[in-house]
Amino acid sequence: MSIAATRRLQRELQLVHREPSWGVAAAPLSDDLYTWHCNVAGQPPAGGSPVILHLELTFSADTWKILDGLRF
Repeated sequence: MSIAATRRLQRELQLVHREPSWGVAAAPLSDDLYTWHCNVAGQPPAGGSPVILHLELTFSADTWKILDGLRF
């Protein structure tokens, strides 16, 4: 994979450890920096039982070229 993408993922991992977000946990697989597992917890707006979503994120060397242009 690309050196730039690897460095970017390493920076993102450092950020996740340095500034954790409530209800969100994410980390790469132990043997694959490009595949992350993520858990997102939340409470539905109308009440009810809490929800936990488990996501598997797979990045490619080109992911950052696409994501850098997105704004939320």
